[in-house]
Amino acid sequence: MKLTTKQLKQIIKEELNEEQVEFPLETESECDRLKRLRNAYQSLSEKEPENNYYKHMIGKYEKDAADEGCGWREDLGFEGDPEGKKDFYGSEAGEEELSEMKLTAHQLKQIIKEELQGVLNENAYEDALKSWYKKYSREPRAWRHERQQYLDMLSKQGATENFFTLIMDDPSIFASILKYLEDTQNITQLEEIESRVEQYEDLSQPFSTFAENSTAFSYRKILRELFSLYEQNYMIYDYDSLPNFKEDILTLIGRHYKGSPQKLYIDITEAILVLKGLLSSSDNERVNSFEEFEKIILSGLDFGHGDDDDWGEF
Repeated sequence: MKLTTKQLKQIIKEELNEEQVEFPLETESECDRLKRLRNAYQSLSEKEPENNYYKHMIGKYEKDAADEGCGWREDLGFEGDPEGKKDFYGSEAGEEELSEMKLTAHQLKQIIKEELQGVLNENAYEDALKSWYKKYSREPRAWRHERQQYLDMLSKQGATENFFTLIMDDPSIFASILKYLEDTQNITQLEEIESRVEQYEDLSQPFSTFAENSTAFSYRKILRELFSLYEQNYMIYDYDSLPNFKEDILTLIGRHYKGSPQKLYIDITEAILVLKGLLSSSDNERVNSFEEFEKIILSGLDFGHGDDDDWGEF
């Protein structure tokens, strides 16, 4: 069986999602690490018993555990392979399969670490927001004042750097600010945050999770992509490069929004119709800025009316 590194990452990610495995990779003992990796391969081997590579790695980690004097190896009742050449069941591991994988134990550990971190980060924004609500419920006046100080700093010219430096120690306030700006439709400030947040690791993941699930923020990003298409196609009349079918529109939404596409489908479809109207006549004056383009789009829309009941065949 041939497996690429990408395929292995997907398998491990599915394992982590299914079993919700959690472990401290940086602080665990060597014996615990070996046991964890051995058990991970055992789980994969049970799903694909014909894969000799998995069996080979089980034997390898049992051998390493024996060298370390780990007690768990004897508790399992398996002897493994003293030279690490045989699989868990005693058959020789396929050399061709081993060469195709080309993964060291260190690489595998890094893959598992990255995939686990991805799973843990998926709820970064929601977790931070829950923490905010908990603090806010105890002292609403104090925390509302605290948040307002950060909002004032964000609005002040040249104070953006100070905003990030001070708020990076408390993701809960950061999450509350994102929610506040979304609720008040202050998308411009959200875009300002997006332009700088990648420099701050503790804040970038909560923001990414927020952005991918915010209809208002995703809508603005899609409009910017449509404006780029407008600039590329002005006076060219080549509509093949525009979203013309339901599948095209769903793909466009999916690039920016991870929620249910029906929440944006109708509004984006109408925005595309307005875009085509702007391009369809040589009498139309050129729209020179995104702000002007957005104003024209929104003047013909009732943004936010997309509803699950409206979702159907188009």
